[in-house]
Amino acid sequence: MEFARASVAGPARQCQDHPFLMATTDPAPSLAPRCLRDQSPARSVAFLPAPLRRRVERADTRIRTVDSMRDATNLVLQAGGGVLIADPTADGGAAGDEMVELCRRVPGLIPIVYARLTPGVVRHIQQLAHFPFSQVLLADFDDSPTRFVELADLAQSASLTGHVLHRLEPMLSSAPPMLRHAIRDAFGSPQRYRSVGDLAEAAHMPRRSFYRCFQPLGLSSPRSLLAASSVVRTISLLRDPQQTLREAAVRLGYSKSEYLAAHVVRFTGLRVRETRSADFGVIAESITARLSVDR
Repeated sequence: MEFARASVAGPARQCQDHPFLMATTDPAPSLAPRCLRDQSPARSVAFLPAPLRRRVERADTRIRTVDSMRDATNLVLQAGGGVLIADPTADGGAAGDEMVELCRRVPGLIPIVYARLTPGVVRHIQQLAHFPFSQVLLADFDDSPTRFVELADLAQSASLTGHVLHRLEPMLSSAPPMLRHAIRDAFGSPQRYRSVGDLAEAAHMPRRSFYRCFQPLGLSSPRSLLAASSVVRTISLLRDPQQTLREAAVRLGYSKSEYLAAHVVRFTGLRVRETRSADFGVIAESITARLSVDR
């Protein structure tokens, strides 16, 4: 039986892949949970040309837009990480060089290239691909308001996500590049992966070959990895004292919050309320251990 995940917007129907989760059909135009409305804007910063900047600001995710790469750099350094969204071709390409330098200075930073696909952009994407958390958002392709909400979610969970991916990196380093990227993206955007089939498709691998890759890497199974990605996001969201488990469950596509609570216990050994104050390093260690083939 396969672990599946769905978007949370639109009319719900029972997910055929897994009875615990609800699948939906319609995308949400802008569904920002309370934790995003209240979060510090410095955790997600955007430096973009005016047309792209307006798209971010209209998405109502409280991503902080700034007027210069220097301002973006200062906010990232003050926050000690988070998400940086930028068009690397801005300032004649200097913005891309500064993104690379910031990634070197702030290991936990998640750089998001947001731009139209041009030869100049490709060069910067290749440079940033060397950093484990980098992502690409193509203008006019996958920059819907819902996608910006996901990026704000990512800013909220950047610290714990970074801890987990750092511990998984020795295993992921020997994985095929597309598989490595898909696994990282699953932790960065868990709402986008409804099933193991989605993850295999993102890795550009046949499903059977995809399953066979995991044990040689030291990972238990794709289903466990998808469940763990939901747990990471849930724990991060619940650091906001006003966020409830029910809201997190809806956000991640669970039909009942009890099923999500069971996954939290399985991967952390802690009750949901205990994770609100637990050390991220300890939680990440527990999650990584339960993802390994020795469990």
